[in-house]
Amino acid sequence: MNTKYLFAAGAIVTSLTLGACGNSNSSNEHTQNKDKQQEESKVKTDKSKKLSGTFKSKNGEKVEGTAKIENGKLMLEDYKSSKVPDLYVYLTKDGNIKSGKKISTVDYNKSQQTFNLKNIDLNKYNEVTIYCEKAHVIFGGAKLK
Repeated sequence: MNTKYLFAAGAIVTSLTLGACGNSNSSNEHTQNKDKQQEESKVKTDKSKKLSGTFKSKNGEKVEGTAKIENGKLMLEDYKSSKVPDLYVYLTKDGNIKSGKKISTVDYNKSQQTFNLKNIDLNKYNEVTIYCEKAHVIFGGAKLK
């Protein structure tokens, strides 16, 4: 009986300990994210900007097509990519995902896709990047001009 009790208590302690892993900075991260969101909400997307670029594949993956920004929208045209489930489109500075802006998920087999760009300072970014979050791999990017 004591063995069962000790085993159950050990399992509960282990579960609580593992559940707390990675949460030591959660309140600090939450505050930083909230501040970043408030800062971004003050920015108005410049709808007069017209930018475009052609995708180039990276890391042995396939990404094809064109990225265009017009009238506050990001448009992917003639888009194709490797078949994976967890692709996202980001606005980045030279492909840097960590400091980039996640826009939305991307359908690997939908050739025309449009995304609204709300409260984004387009001057901070020079590339549209396709990123697989599950594998942590950049599939390709389109330098904007």
